[in-house]
Amino acid sequence: MKKNIVAAFVLVFALASCNSQLDDINTNPNATEHPLPAYLLTGTLKQGADLYWGADNNFNSSLLFVQQWAKIQYTEPDRYDVSNTSFTTLWNTGYATLITDLNTILNFTDQEAHSNYKGVALALRSWVFQLLTDAYGDIPYSEAGQKTTPKYDAQRDVYLGLLNDLKTAQSLLSTSGEKIEGDVVYDGSIAKWKKFVNSLRLRIALRIADRESDLAKQEVTAVVADAAGLIDNNAGNFQFVYTSSPQQNPASAWFETRDDFRVSKTLVDKLKALSDPRLAVYAQLPTDESVTTYVGAANGLSNSEANNQALPRHPNRELIF
Repeated sequence: MKKNIVAAFVLVFALASCNSQLDDINTNPNATEHPLPAYLLTGTLKQGADLYWGADNNFNSSLLFVQQWAKIQYTEPDRYDVSNTSFTTLWNTGYATLITDLNTILNFTDQEAHSNYKGVALALRSWVFQLLTDAYGDIPYSEAGQKTTPKYDAQRDVYLGLLNDLKTAQSLLSTSGEKIEGDVVYDGSIAKWKKFVNSLRLRIALRIADRESDLAKQEVTAVVADAAGLIDNNAGNFQFVYTSSPQQNPASAWFETRDDFRVSKTLVDKLKALSDPRLAVYAQLPTDESVTTYVGAANGLSNSEANNQALPRHPNRELIF
C-alpha cells in the first residue's frame, strides 16, 4: 500500500514537472512580449504600401480592370479569367496583420501609447477597413479582432462607422501633443495626419453620396469647414517612398524579372482626347527617337495577339496611395 502511495506521488510530481516544462517550451523566446507603438506603426505603413501596390490587388488585377494598364503576356487577368485565390491577399493581410497591429496600438494604455499614436492608428485602421469594404462589400468590422468568428457588417454600416471613427481620430490628434516616432510617411507631422483624416472622410462621403445624400453633404460641409484642412498639394500626399531593399517597391521588384505590362490604349486615347499633359507621365516613348506618337496596348487580347504589339513598357513611378 505504501509503495502505491509513493508511486502515485511520483507520478503526480512528474506530470506537474512536465506541464511546467511544456509551458516553457511553448514560449517563443524570440517573440516580442511588449511591442512599441513606433515599431508597429512603421511596420503597418510598410506592409500597407506593399499590400496596396502589390500584384494581387493592384497591377495584376484592378489596374487591368479599369484599363489603365494592359498585359502583353499571361493575359488571363486582363480577360477577367481569375480565380478567387487571386483576391485573398487584401483580406488576409488586411485583417491578420494590419488591423491586428493597429488594434494593438489602440488597446495600449495611455502610458504605452499616447493619444497621437492612437489617433494615427485609428486613421490607418479606417483606411484599411475602407479598402476592405470597397473590395468585398459586407465585411467583419464592429467585431473584427474581438472574436474568432466576427459577424459581417453591412457595407452601409461600415462606411457610417468609419466616418465616426475618423471623427474620433481627429479628436485624438493634437499638433501640440506628444511627438510620435516610426512615422515613415509624414515624419511625425500631426498636422498632415489631420489633413489625411479629413481627406479620408471626404472620400467616404463620396462613396455614400448616391445612397445617403444628406449625410454625405453634411460630411463634406463639416470637412471643408474644419480648420485642419485637406490634402491640397503633393507635399501632403499619403505616400510611402520606397528607397532600397528591403523597402523595394513591389511593382519595381516585378519588373526586374518580368515584362508583362504596357500602358493601356484606353488611358492613352482618353488623355489625348483631353489634351491632358499627364500623358508623358503615365507613358513613355520608345528609345527610337523617330517614334513621337504615344500608342497604348489594347486590353482583353489573347496571349498571341497581345505579344505581337511590341509596345514600350509602363514606366515605374513613385507610388501614391
